Amino acid sequence: MMKTSRLLLVVAFILFAVSCKKDEAGMKTDTTATDSGLSADEVANLTVNSIAANSLGFAAIANDVTANAVSMNNISTDGGKTINAIDPNTLYQKCGSTVLDSTSNHGTISSVTFSSFYKYARTLNCTTGNIGTNVVNKITYTGTVNAPNLTSNDSGTSTVTITGLAATATQYTLSGTYTRKSIFTMKQNYQTYKAVGNITLTTNNVVFSKPGGLLVSGTASAVVSVVSSVGTFKYTGIFKFIGNNQATLTMNDKSVYKIDLVTGYFARVQ
Repeated sequence: MMKTSRLLLVVAFILFAVSCKKDEAGMKTDTTATDSGLSADEVANLTVNSIAANSLGFAAIANDVTANAVSMNNISTDGGKTINAIDPNTLYQKCGSTVLDSTSNHGTISSVTFSSFYKYARTLNCTTGNIGTNVVNKITYTGTVNAPNLTSNDSGTSTVTITGLAATATQYTLSGTYTRKSIFTMKQNYQTYKAVGNITLTTNNVVFSKPGGLLVSGTASAVVSVVSSVGTFKYTGIFKFIGNNQATLTMNDKSVYKIDLVTGYFARVQ
């Protein structure tokens, strides 16, 4: 089940994703325009937004499905979701079943207005002995952001599988894909720039701590295509998760960024 308190904390950071430039003081930046009309840092910004929790990217989804897995391992009567729980007062999901869930959020922080809607379908797979092996999460989402320098309409899907539910497993692992389409208008230097960005993230064996559910390590590949008035352009990148809610992003032009996965702040380090 979606943790509302977690998501409310996430959207509290949305202002930073769309109204502030995400380069830290003293770090190198690249404002050289690419062939698509976007600067290298703007391409990185688009890529980072697809994964950062504050812009409801892949990190937010990964956090949620891991929290769900943690609750499944919580064999208690305090309201945690357990596998085939006996106590009727305990929330549980039966082996082989699919649970539907959804959540929506909207509001205004300063001059930034946002809204989002997520739909989840979670299928629990077990062994013949009713021991949970994995949960397959199929997710669809839509969202909008309106800020002084950016208007964006986003939509996409994600299919991720999380394993490590058995008591003998020492960690959770997550694998899957995440797609995001952003139709955006950017205002910079008294000019208006309109484009469509399509982003696909692919992950394999991203590791989370057990029982805490904190992201520890792993990688995700990113493919970004930008369609603008001057043509279609493709970029690639690799996210490497380094713990403590931090990651690095290496783009195909060899530029390297360090990212805070919670707030979405990034700085070019190479």
